[in-house]
Amino acid sequence: MFARNKSLMFKKKQLAALLMLFTIGAGAASHANSAASAASIERESLSAEINQFLREQIAAHIRAIPTLDPAPGRVLGAGATGEYTWGTFMRALGAYAEMSREPSLGGRNLGELAAQIGLLEYRLGSTRFSQLYAAQTLRHFGSNLKTNAAWQGLSEQQRVAWREMLDPRKFYDPKTRNVIKLPENYLGVAARLAAIDFKLGLL
Repeated sequence: MFARNKSLMFKKKQLAALLMLFTIGAGAASHANSAASAASIERESLSAEINQFLREQIAAHIRAIPTLDPAPGRVLGAGATGEYTWGTFMRALGAYAEMSREPSLGGRNLGELAAQIGLLEYRLGSTRFSQLYAAQTLRHFGSNLKTNAAWQGLSEQQRVAWREMLDPRKFYDPKTRNVIKLPENYLGVAARLAAIDFKLGLL
């Protein structure tokens, strides 16, 4: 009888210990869920703030560019004649369009505007990183050129200009497999440009 009572007491202690562990675990899980929920709200709030900032800033820059032929020398007081200025802005348009899924901003169609900036880069004879930025921009609007918003807005003649602009042979010699009068690190730029061109069906 004594042994039975002792065994029963031991089981009760085990059950009590398990209940205590469960209670502590449940409380910790509840606290973790609350913390995760708070963190989620903070992330969503931060994301909304970032999106609003990008939307306002990019829209302001777009409105400050009335024409690209001729292109303005300054945009919102900042010089716009740097070697990679237009390529960088074009890439920003493409990245924003892909992120937001908004076809237009600041009263302009983003695909068409990006395509026109690419033609500006072509007229300027831009190479290297400008070519890479142009290729990345085009990819932001979709790897299928049949549905690519930037590509579809171009005439056949303009598409020829874009193809020439995206040709890595402007600074890379495929016969010698070396860049032309440039440091070897530009091989990486040529490789990335060629890879994107191939994916887009331009090579």
